[in-house]
Amino acid sequence: MPQGIGPSLASVPELLELIGRHLDLPDLARCSLTCRLWHHTLSPLLWETFDDSLYNWPRIMLALYSETDTGRRQKAWVDALFSKYGHHIRTLRVRRYYTVLVASECGGCTRLVSLQSFDFAEGLTAVSKKSGSGWCLESTKAVIPTIVENAIGVQSSRDWRSKAAKDRDMTTARRFWMLLYLNSSTLRSVRLDKSLGNLCTLPSFDLLDKILSGLQNLETLSNTMYPMDADVVLQQIPSLRSITGCPKRDTSSVAFNNVRFFDVSTGMDPSTFRHYLTKFPNLNCLCLERIVESLSTHPQQQQPIAVQDNNVSFQLSEIRFTLDDSTDNPTRLVFSYLPHLRHITLKRLRGYIAHIIVTYCRELETFRQLENEDVFLTGPTTDTALILLQGCPKLKVLDVYQSQVRAESLLASPPWVCEKLETLRCMITGVSRLSTQDMKTLNDLSVSGSSRNVFLTKQDRNALKTGRETMGQQQRILERLANLTHLKVLELASKRPKDNRLRPDEDHLYVDHFSDTLELTLASGLGQLAALKGLEMFGFEGCNHEIDRPELDWIVKSWPRLRAMRGLRQTGVLTSRFEMRKTELRAYMQQLRPDIQQQGGK
Repeated sequence: MPQGIGPSLASVPELLELIGRHLDLPDLARCSLTCRLWHHTLSPLLWETFDDSLYNWPRIMLALYSETDTGRRQKAWVDALFSKYGHHIRTLRVRRYYTVLVASECGGCTRLVSLQSFDFAEGLTAVSKKSGSGWCLESTKAVIPTIVENAIGVQSSRDWRSKAAKDRDMTTARRFWMLLYLNSSTLRSVRLDKSLGNLCTLPSFDLLDKILSGLQNLETLSNTMYPMDADVVLQQIPSLRSITGCPKRDTSSVAFNNVRFFDVSTGMDPSTFRHYLTKFPNLNCLCLERIVESLSTHPQQQQPIAVQDNNVSFQLSEIRFTLDDSTDNPTRLVFSYLPHLRHITLKRLRGYIAHIIVTYCRELETFRQLENEDVFLTGPTTDTALILLQGCPKLKVLDVYQSQVRAESLLASPPWVCEKLETLRCMITGVSRLSTQDMKTLNDLSVSGSSRNVFLTKQDRNALKTGRETMGQQQRILERLANLTHLKVLELASKRPKDNRLRPDEDHLYVDHFSDTLELTLASGLGQLAALKGLEMFGFEGCNHEIDRPELDWIVKSWPRLRAMRGLRQTGVLTSRFEMRKTELRAYMQQLRPDIQQQGGK
């Protein structure tokens, strides 16, 4: 029994359930074994969500395909688990063939709220290494409703596969659609992965529309399997709020007020963009790859934006782009439709897009740039974040973690207008730092006490001058940041990615940080950030910082609300001086504030 819980409290099911909802699955599983009452109360929570990609389930599912005694015992054990606890499952996420089979045959998985399929190729790769005869197709035919039987009436076109593998594919498809049918009255969310189309081919796309139309309580649909007729589905399911997947080409003028989220998973030209915003007048969030040039050559397309769209305005509040190769004119045209836009996500913040946002999106509150492992191969954007800081007065979140802001540009920029900014994540680079020789010279002068001596060499004077300029520049930068008094999250650099050209024996050459970044010492002006009283997250991973124990003492004293740090976990070679210092400082910070999470690292 957990410490601090008395016998009387531990026997209250409502309290146990309340506590159980705050535990992760391993802890919940251990607690459910405490006694019968705990097992009875916590088992529904433990089985509420089943995902066959988590914990030991991939290994367990792989073992089922073995024709050995161990494989048969594992299969019987999994069957028994689903028969006993399957009725507790509300969210089922499947990637493995056997999960679909056992869930549809156990007789208990009939109250699913969410059914989500993912890439079945993961299971295929693993199964192909096993020697098995596949599952018997004929044994499942008797209980299949007509609509499900029709849905899998066409054999997969992958003729290179064995008959056993094809039978397994057909059985899996049959059982998945059966599972969907059995839960048609309770499902609120469905995800159809494109790999379902590789198991077997639907006789027609219209059949998919018919199957989906039977899910009368559906609210969220993600379908990358086949294009669907959005009009047919939406007319039959008035509860549908969220749609993901490319629909069939749509020219209908019918409007649907119920749709709030739409992810088309492809690019759009301005006319198609405008069509869907008209079709879904209450849309809150739209996701697409990019804005593309319109194929139309109608003379209206050549008119200036102000003439074309003088009276066009939509209520869309959030837009997300997953690719960064949109072109200037169509992007400008699209943003001119969206004066109420408050949240934007982009793959890459280019300068022309930043200027477009400042011009048309005066209500912007959140801007996020998707993190990209290859960004440093093409070169991160530079100084574009300053355009938003200077031009978006309502901005609260600026998350451009892999975008650089040069120190010189930052200091030369006009005052920032986003006084309510709460999150700032960017890389401040181009900071003047002392060379190794200058640091040695200054250390020697400090030890000898001769920094004010008139008999200084030219090298001494140059080192002193460089030191003053370096400290002055960093102090001015931190002074600008200190004006953002509402900040809760401040991250000042991004970890340098490891060069993929390095061989394993060259790991010692990897340097995780950028040399021209802030040193973040009290001497360089860190103390000015005491104005950030509400700071909850401080990140400096990727900074060539000189933080030491005095700085950590200051952080603990000045930021009482701090809950997380990023920058003291190991990212490079453990034997390097920089990494060894991180280890020591992390241990010291653990003593000062063990409640602060240390994030980041390898």
